[in-house]
Amino acid sequence: MHRDFRLLGMDMDGRIAAATLGLLATLACNYELTQPPVVGASGGASVTLDYTLTDDPGNRAALEALYHATNGPGWATSWILSTDHSMRNWHGVFTESVEVRTDEFVEYVTGLNLDGNQLTGAIPPELGNLANLRHLFLNDNQLTGAIPPKLGNLANLVSLSLSHNQLTGAIPPELGNPANLVELDLFANQLTGAIPPELGNLANLWGLLLNDNQLTGAI
Repeated sequence: MHRDFRLLGMDMDGRIAAATLGLLATLACNYELTQPPVVGASGGASVTLDYTLTDDPGNRAALEALYHATNGPGWATSWILSTDHSMRNWHGVFTESVEVRTDEFVEYVTGLNLDGNQLTGAIPPELGNLANLRHLFLNDNQLTGAIPPKLGNLANLVSLSLSHNQLTGAIPPELGNPANLVELDLFANQLTGAIPPELGNLANLWGLLLNDNQLTGAI
């Protein structure tokens, strides 16, 4: 994969600024250059870098599990799962690149927003493997079944919205585990049982929506 960097900088005597030359030198030392740096008439410079960018296999497997479990071909906006389509190009998927070694980057999923995308079926437990996930929005679909306890493994989770589905069963106590969780929205499902006391461990929580369910017991 190639990426072009265009660097601007001319000093008062019409020479390329030292900072620009320094940055070019740094890029040349740390990356494989596909062609020599090109200096333009205006004093700017451009350089083309060669690097690899791949999907984290575990993250991709988790998203593919979601696709297959919730009738991905029937979504309002579907995904193309072929190997030449990266996760970052899929609808509703947000990623960040991490450099694992020089010239090699790996994509990790940090956000998943598939609200109102006509998902049906159960939420697969594999979503709990998305260790870098911060935002998960699966609201306003036709999801059924229980909330996977493995979602409690998402240590970096900040927002979780599963509202306006047809989810059943109890609220997993494991949802009290993500220490950074700010918003938990389970509104308008068919959840039953008591509110787990473990939700009280969510010290950073400011939004908790549990209404329009069939919850019982004391708060």
